[in-house]
Amino acid sequence: MNQIETLQAELNEIVEGLTGPVAVLLEGRDTAGKSSTIREATHYLPMNRFSVHLSKKPSKRTMKNWLSYWAHKMPRGNQIVFYDRSWYSRAMVQRLNNWCSETQYQNFLASHKSWEKSQGVHMIKFWLSIDENEQRARIENSKKSHLTYRKF
Repeated sequence: MNQIETLQAELNEIVEGLTGPVAVLLEGRDTAGKSSTIREATHYLPMNRFSVHLSKKPSKRTMKNWLSYWAHKMPRGNQIVFYDRSWYSRAMVQRLNNWCSETQYQNFLASHKSWEKSQGVHMIKFWLSIDENEQRARIENSKKSHLTYRKF
């Protein structure tokens, strides 16, 4: 068994023994491997025990009710949810793209920790990092690929 298969088997054991909801957050630059990591991690998991939430550009209504929107996306029971970006995009992507106001940003920073604690969910957070040159190369390769060009 190779290393990834060993890790996948360990994850299967963890999921079978869950005694409450788990949120796995993957954050990072575009092309850092968030989707690929989720695809590998969930490859052998029982489909009824997990779900994946892919973030997209939020609507104006969602922007106004940011953490409330995410509260409805939390795992329930003994489920695990993998997030390809999460509520942290308020502090990163939205701020950089000027999608949220300074007030929305500051409110998020002041409230996200207590909000997370109030959810009753075990949270595991990952930041996937690549440097700017690697990101640029991956974007260029994706633009040329018949499989991934649609992202651009």
